Amino acid sequence: MKETIENLKDKYTIISEVYQRKDLVFITVEKKETIDLITYLKNDKGYTHFVLLTAVDWIEDGTFQLTYILNNPSLKMDIGVRADIPRENPVMDSIHHLWEQVSTYQRELKEMFGIDFPGSPRID
Repeated sequence: MKETIENLKDKYTIISEVYQRKDLVFITVEKKETIDLITYLKNDKGYTHFVLLTAVDWIEDGTFQLTYILNNPSLKMDIGVRADIPRENPVMDSIHHLWEQVSTYQRELKEMFGIDFPGSPRID
């Protein structure tokens, strides 16, 4: 797992990394790199199973923290990809093109927090 994260650091700005278990790490990246990183993990690193998308409302900080959890079935490893977005303009690109079931999670976050995922079906 640590080798994977070190390799990601060559391509992306990893703001933080938290190892929860030997098979689960959470990394925080810039909003602008999030979709590219998730696409890379799926297409090049074997994280082909989308587990969930959720958000935390950090009211005091004025941000929402999105967390995408991806699973690599071959390695039996999970990566949580986190990105902060502003509460004032909560917009994040959709990853519906990678996994169709994401639209359900994105709709839920739109209804609960007002986070917009332009182009995602079932939101408008």
